Amino acid sequence: MGDVRLLARYQGLAADRSWGLQFGLKLPTGRSTVNFATGPQAGQALDRGLQPGTGSTDLLLGANRFGSLARNIDYFAQALLQLPLNRKDDFKPGSGLNLSLGLRY
Repeated sequence: MGDVRLLARYQGLAADRSWGLQFGLKLPTGRSTVNFATGPQAGQALDRGLQPGTGSTDLLLGANRFGSLARNIDYFAQALLQLPLNRKDDFKPGSGLNLSLGLRY
């Protein structure tokens, strides 16, 4: 199992609740010491980017919006920023931005 994300949403920014905020933490619950099981590198540590966990606690901040474009067409949009707050064993993951868009017909 990898790192766990705890995320809360608040949808009260607009009277119709079409705008929202997200905030939370990614906790370092995943292992960051997994080794190669087979092959020429058996027993050696996996690269940090391949580990199930990063070893860092990250701040999660986001915003979302949903609404209607036409009578039978709805949309949603979401942006979530992930900012590492610490490092482990001189490894600090980079910041990330995830953007999601969708339509429903």
